[in-house]
Amino acid sequence: MVLQDNHSFFSSAKNIFHFIAKGILIAFLVFFLFLFVVLSIYGIDLFINSASGKERAPLFGLYIIMSGSMEPNIHIKDGIIVKRMEDSQYKVGDVITFYPDDDYYRGTSITHRIIDQERVEGKLVFHTKGDNNSKADSFVVLSNEIRGKVILILPKIGYVHDFFSRPTNYFICLLTTAILYIGYQMGHIFILMLKKEE
Repeated sequence: MVLQDNHSFFSSAKNIFHFIAKGILIAFLVFFLFLFVVLSIYGIDLFINSASGKERAPLFGLYIIMSGSMEPNIHIKDGIIVKRMEDSQYKVGDVITFYPDDDYYRGTSITHRIIDQERVEGKLVFHTKGDNNSKADSFVVLSNEIRGKVILILPKIGYVHDFFSRPTNYFICLLTTAILYIGYQMGHIFILMLKKEE
């Protein structure tokens, strides 16, 4: 009777483990398929731009928000995916990511909302402001400084980025996976031993 109860318990545990493992595997496969498609599109776009001699921003970009200037719509540590658009496609109300030609912010990506646009000496310029800021930005943004329009917000993905930016955490992930696999195999062997005893 005890052996049957043990067998039933381990059989249920095995089914639960299989279900969880299958779910994790499918999630990984979907993620890597999505990543492959995105990287393929990204690579093709870079090749086309390089072949044509044009200097353009990549078709897609992923950025991590490091300030609260866009709260409550975009929070610190949120990830954003931006898509490059044609100059005429940027409209008032769009949230864009750009690298301003400003001494204070040089080399820093900023994600703010377009609040106005105009043509100055034939060039299209944009006025921007953070949703959480009381004043508009002190500089104007030229179309060639824009990396793209925000098309997707990935909540708190910055913490995942921070985790995988440390090499030791890769080892922790591999070790955890190995322990789970070994535990599964030991459980499987234990169930076979119980069946033999029956």
